Amino acid sequence: MALLTFLLGLGVGLIIYRWRSKRMNLRLERVLSLFSDYAHEGAVFPPISRIRQGINHLQQQTQELDKALNIWQKQIEIAPIGYLLVDEDNQLLQCNQKAKELLQITRWKSGQLRLLLELVRSYELDQLIEETRTQQGSKVLEWTLHTPLYSQDPEVKQQQSLPASLPLKATTIPLPNGQVGVFLENLGDVYKLIRSRDRV
Repeated sequence: MALLTFLLGLGVGLIIYRWRSKRMNLRLERVLSLFSDYAHEGAVFPPISRIRQGINHLQQQTQELDKALNIWQKQIEIAPIGYLLVDEDNQLLQCNQKAKELLQITRWKSGQLRLLLELVRSYELDQLIEETRTQQGSKVLEWTLHTPLYSQDPEVKQQQSLPASLPLKATTIPLPNGQVGVFLENLGDVYKLIRSRDRV
């Protein structure tokens, strides 16, 4: 009788174990479906091993993307054109050195959240960014940025090498999550060249 009870318990235990094992494998297969490269290797490796391979592969991809992002950010920082990145609320997220010079942005540091309009008094630029966001298309604007001749900010006084009126060209691109990228070009030299050519 004891042997029968033992065998019955063992049989029920094995059935429960088998059922739970199948459920676990189904869950692992669902997780594996996220890793397309490792989802169909079926009998070659067990699911846990394939998940480990998938995680290692994702970590390598993440490291490569981080390197590519760092390289892109360094290139943008030293680019001969200005670059701005604003979030969905028009707060400045990124600004390279050339953009700081062109727009005379002195009261902003990386990581600080400030409205672009608060730093750059240009309603044309603000409106262009808003149009880009709502229409989800790239836009181009040529306009003249007027900066105050007399500034109380000592840093601005030192950087007052740029003229009080500066012709600029902005090209915007819509980005995910309502962000907008803005590329800026100084058209002052182009206009001088056109005027000197017209005089000849």
